[in-house]
Amino acid sequence: MVKQINGWILEGVVASGKTTLITELQKVLATKHSSRTKVYISEHYTERVLEDEKAKGILTAQATIDLASHIVEKLESIASWKSGSKFHHNQGNAMIDSILERFLGSHYANLKTLKLWNSTSEDEFKIRDIYKRLEELGFSVVILKLPDSLINQAVATTKLYRNAAWSRYLEKIGNDEQVSIYYLNWQNKLFEFYNRISKFIEIKTITVDFIHHRDYYSELANSLVK
Repeated sequence: MVKQINGWILEGVVASGKTTLITELQKVLATKHSSRTKVYISEHYTERVLEDEKAKGILTAQATIDLASHIVEKLESIASWKSGSKFHHNQGNAMIDSILERFLGSHYANLKTLKLWNSTSEDEFKIRDIYKRLEELGFSVVILKLPDSLINQAVATTKLYRNAAWSRYLEKIGNDEQVSIYYLNWQNKLFEFYNRISKFIEIKTITVDFIHHRDYYSELANSLVK
């Protein structure tokens, strides 16, 4: 079956380098495939549109699944422009490149860590269906993983370049050790989720050594783009 989208779902714990990878991936796509259509959906729309509900403790698994399903519907609609055209079998400039920053795995990790994830068997079926549909479109999942020993250092470093609200958020979690435990658990929950659906979509796990800099992410982006 011809894939209509060349797509990546980028997941990873805080400070694993998702933003840097996205920046480098967009540069590579602009260089290698400048004429292709690009669709980038940031975490503002895959996750943060629900953060008020999360902060109030009323966000549900069902709400995150519904959001994910709506996003896939939009992507399927865009893909239909190509599949219904004379370019259907064209894998060149008619291809659609797409990046999703965070997705259901992040929602699962967030709500599981906060003990707010409650799902039914019907919800689990919907999750599997969402990822099957994404795989059929042409997406794979790329997970950036921080070694357990580096999570504390990595998260602490974010205080140097993120705003004051972020530092206050970390302070609510606790001291440095408590923050480290929190995000280690978060990362474990993320992998718990993707281990369960690995047979429905390709998943690439990339362990990131925190000492790596932009050149590393540039190389990684180049390796992802065919």
